[in-house]
Amino acid sequence: KNRMKIANNKMKTSNNKIWIYIFMTVYLYVANLYGVIPMLVSALLVFSAYIIYNKCIIQYSVDQRLLLYFGIFSLFCVSSSLWANDFRVAIDMGIRMVEISAITLLFYICVKSDEKLEGLLKAIMYSGYGISIYVLAVAGWDVIVRLVMTAQRITFHQIDTLNANTIGALAAYSLVINMYLLIYKQKKITFLDLLMIPGVMTLMASQSRKAYATLALGIILLLIMKNFSLKTKNEIFKSVFFIIMIVIVIYMAFITFSDNAVFALINERFLSLIESFRGGKGDATLRIDYMKLGIEIFKSSPIVGVGVDNAKVLNGAVSGHNVYLHNNYVELLAGLGIVGFVMYYSIFGIILYKFYKLRNYRDSEYDICLILLMLRLIMDFGQITYYGKDNAIYIMLFWLMVNKLEKRRDYAEALIISNKD
Repeated sequence: KNRMKIANNKMKTSNNKIWIYIFMTVYLYVANLYGVIPMLVSALLVFSAYIIYNKCIIQYSVDQRLLLYFGIFSLFCVSSSLWANDFRVAIDMGIRMVEISAITLLFYICVKSDEKLEGLLKAIMYSGYGISIYVLAVAGWDVIVRLVMTAQRITFHQIDTLNANTIGALAAYSLVINMYLLIYKQKKITFLDLLMIPGVMTLMASQSRKAYATLALGIILLLIMKNFSLKTKNEIFKSVFFIIMIVIVIYMAFITFSDNAVFALINERFLSLIESFRGGKGDATLRIDYMKLGIEIFKSSPIVGVGVDNAKVLNGAVSGHNVYLHNNYVELLAGLGIVGFVMYYSIFGIILYKFYKLRNYRDSEYDICLILLMLRLIMDFGQITYYGKDNAIYIMLFWLMVNKLEKRRDYAEALIISNKD
């Protein structure tokens, strides 16, 4: 009876914990589609589930390093309104950064005690699939199929809340996490893995180069990380050969299907990107011009920039396009200068250093966190992420992995000391 009672209590506790991640999935979903009110409501639902799970005992402790990072950067964004070209634009973005930071720190309190990160990874994955299903519902399955089959790109006429690149990126990251679960955890396809179908459909409808690159690079990195964890030289040699063959197959498939109507537009967009970097005229030429303008803006105010989110104001005055600079590194340098750039990317440097230093305590979740971190840093060359609501969740995910590695190291060191005694 006692064993059954303990088992039932564990089951209830587990179910309550699940609700934290379910509401976090809802938060990530509504954060990408709706305004601040639905976002705050879903955040409060996450905290309510935590209170129930923790039996009304609230542990306010937050890792001081994470608190310091979010606090300093968000306050610097607000402060930049004092010297910004457009005060209102800067203060609006500054307030947004404060809101995102506060919600993320609240979520950290809710999940910091969890020994595994799988719940958070699945929250990110299912929220991305939720967006894919939303796109299919609003635009219509027949419209998405037609767009895919005729190599056309989804536009604001079909879906007016998200742009094609965002839709593609969310689907790509969901698919990468799903592939991680299949390769590392499940070993077989389950019913919920069928959500990969709307994910693939919306990714293809987005015709986003970054989304395709994220998915392809993510899968290759998963195979590398999975196979290079093997110990013997013979196993490593077989893994290297296997991965080389996979890359060759992907390349040959790309060449073979590049002329197919389904992949014609994405192939054309990749070729156009290459042509733009060679100095020719391509659809990426305008983005390169934005980056060049961003560098000039940075040179005019290299220390603290022209104010957060103000680069687009100057871009509008020069190019006639009131849009961001399509490069997170350049956007931060232009808007917040060297000071803001270092503030923002400092935590990524610390995380990379910790991941390397504590690599001996790695597990499968270390692998996916490192892959996601690398993907986001690479894709920052072609997108703006610093003010993304989901971006703060990724930072929290990576920091939770650091916490996990540090706990393992401390336990191992304590074990060594106890054995000596």
